[in-house]
Amino acid sequence: AKIVVATTAFGMGVDRGDVRAVLHVDLPRNLEGYYQEVGRAGRDGKPAHCLLLHVAGDTRIHEFLIEQAHPGPDRVALIWRAVKRAGEAGARVPALAAAAGLDGDAGVDAVLRLLTRVDAVAVDAAGLVRQHRDAPDDLGELGIDFRAVARHETAERDRLQAMAGYAEGAGCRHAALLAWFGEPMRARCPGCDRCDTTRTAAGRPAAETPTADEVALMRKALAGVARAEGRFGVNKVAAMLVGADSPELAATSLPALSTFGLLRETPVEACRAVLHLMVERDLCRLEGHPYPRIALTDTGWAVMQGRAAPDFRLPLRARLSPLVLRRQGLS
Repeated sequence: AKIVVATTAFGMGVDRGDVRAVLHVDLPRNLEGYYQEVGRAGRDGKPAHCLLLHVAGDTRIHEFLIEQAHPGPDRVALIWRAVKRAGEAGARVPALAAAAGLDGDAGVDAVLRLLTRVDAVAVDAAGLVRQHRDAPDDLGELGIDFRAVARHETAERDRLQAMAGYAEGAGCRHAALLAWFGEPMRARCPGCDRCDTTRTAAGRPAAETPTADEVALMRKALAGVARAEGRFGVNKVAAMLVGADSPELAATSLPALSTFGLLRETPVEACRAVLHLMVERDLCRLEGHPYPRIALTDTGWAVMQGRAAPDFRLPLRARLSPLVLRRQGLS
């Protein structure tokens, strides 16, 4: 086979020396996993290429899964009551979810793992869940360490944010990976996208001269970031700049800003792409977790105020008019 399409679990079993490329179609959950996955490439010592495709929204599914995997006392109490009500007959996961009033089965399995770990429930070969005969009825007496669960959840979120920071940040990719594992960079970078010899010494693409319209658009976007005062994420700032009409935005102070609708002719996806590009090019930075907020850097302030000029062009979506985008199917 020339191409293998794999999940993480299957991909880890690919042990061939001649894998010339690994392509990720979304953001991995953490740098440990990413390091293992790209390690499938070039095991014969010959050059190999790794490409990570991602968008800002990639973290959302991971955040959801992390939340589901770390149930708090309230969710555990709901499932525990449902298990007790099922009695000796037992119940399967869908029935427990319904009895607990949960929307789907996603949050049940993690609870059952916790309850199994403290010998509170048993699951038979038929998938029936029953309360263990020796388990106390009171949830507080089961011995579940919810503080440890919360600490593990925080650690998982931190690892996810480190992965997102690796994808979006500046600087050498190899140095960033080694630093995460506590290793110094002992040799020259073999050529990541930041250090490629076709790029500048700073590890960024060679300078390109943007058009006057592009510079104007960037300065408007930077003004929107400045007005948001580092209190909102990329999605909300982009929605504010295009003047989006949404309940989520209306519940904030953003519609009252003077920059609301400043980029009304720009599609919201293009506006998000501009903001993320400006993060990559050090005009903006992302702060905080698990929901990063966007703020200006000193360089961004200088560009916004006209004291400096950007040396890169905008994504195609931001250059074209909405009419052209619609005609080309890009909006």
